[in-house]
Formats: sequence, C-alpha cells, structure tokens
Amino acid sequence: MGLHKIVIVSLALFAAATSREIVIGNGEYVFDWTVEGDYITITATAATTGYIGFGLSPLGDMIGADLFIGGVDDEGNSYYGVLRDVQ
Repeated sequence: MGLHKIVIVSLALFAAATSREIVIGNGEYVFDWTVEGDYITITATAATTGYIGFGLSPLGDMIGADLFIGGVDDEGNSYYGVLRDVQ
C-alpha cells in the first residue's frame, strides 16, 4: 500500500491566514489545509491502493457540495475529478 499525496490549490475563501490538520486512524489518512488571504491549499494523503475523496458543503450534506476524487493508477499516473455544486 503506497502513500499518495494530492494537492488542490486555489479554492477561494475569505479568512485570516491559518493552518489545520486532521489525522484519521494511525496516519492512514491525513487531511490538512492552509488558508492564506483569499486562497486555501488542501492536501489529502492516504495509504491506499485505490482512490481518496472528500467534499466541501455549505450545509453539511451532498446537495450543493463540491466533491473531489483522486488517486494514482497502477502505472503511477495520478488522476482526479471534481464535481461542483452537486444537485
């Protein structure tokens, strides 16, 4: 099982500069973000042979959420997909 890092940059936010991290399990999934001015840099790192995903939602549910799914294929090539404003 490899450790893969996927970085998503430039989601517009309006907040003061800050940094946070969430570790799930024994570090199998680490989600961290840094807010700087109007931008946030998000990094998701997971020990997986498949894919990782997460979503951001203004109301805490799937409707209106922005979703990200990404991974690394058997040849080591990364891939990702973004769904915006899920209905």
